[in-house]
Amino acid sequence: MTERELRVLRWYAMVVGVLLLTPLVVMLLASVNNGFTIFLPPRDWGFRWYGEAIRNDFLVEAFRFSMMTAAASAAFAVVLGVAAGFAIARYRFPGRNLLHAAVMTPLLIPTVVVAIGILQLFSSLGIPISPEGLVAGHTAASLPFVTRLTLAGIGAIDPRLESAALSLGASRWLMYRTVVYPQIRPAVLSGLILAFLLSLEETTIAIFTSTPGATTLPVQLLRYYANRSDPLVAAASSILLVLTVLAAYLLDRRFGLLKLLSGNDSTGR
Repeated sequence: MTERELRVLRWYAMVVGVLLLTPLVVMLLASVNNGFTIFLPPRDWGFRWYGEAIRNDFLVEAFRFSMMTAAASAAFAVVLGVAAGFAIARYRFPGRNLLHAAVMTPLLIPTVVVAIGILQLFSSLGIPISPEGLVAGHTAASLPFVTRLTLAGIGAIDPRLESAALSLGASRWLMYRTVVYPQIRPAVLSGLILAFLLSLEETTIAIFTSTPGATTLPVQLLRYYANRSDPLVAAASSILLVLTVLAAYLLDRRFGLLKLLSGNDSTGR
């Protein structure tokens, strides 16, 4: 690559970075307005609306519900995604390609179609649409990512190690636990984190499956902003942004976040 091409790529990266960071900077500036109207730059600086966001019972309850929903969705997605990924990677059976295509289908179908389908299915079965439908929708939306990460992790394992463990008398469960899982652990943890974050920020499915008392934070913020234009939404979003950055920092310190999300084990030394 020539020096000119490198220079163009640097400028391109800078432009993309500015476009990505500008909305966050605007949101942070909007959150420190003390008045009832958003001004940029703020005329009266302060953190009044941060306190209002923390004391808002509806937002706090929505945040709590979002965290529980994201945890449940991530757990289901990991269990189903790891099982599907291992079956697709290691076994040859009728319908294998169909299973692979079915797992990946949510990547091709618009989220609104998935949401309507879940709404109609749960309604026809008489199952409460929320939180059961919400967890099911978020699980379906994140399942392809977990499966792909699992396939990548299993693809790096020598199948002869599994055969050797079985030939030495290990049960299949012991073989999975002591031979397979330690090697795909980075992929599993990556899938868990990604599924949790996808569920936490997903809005379309949550809009269709939310019910009074069971509303996620993004939906609650949208409903609030539809009726008011004060900086409360910016303050609540800024708090969520800070928590996300802090979680990413702690994960990076513990696991090495970039290596974790790329499927490389930084702890398996």
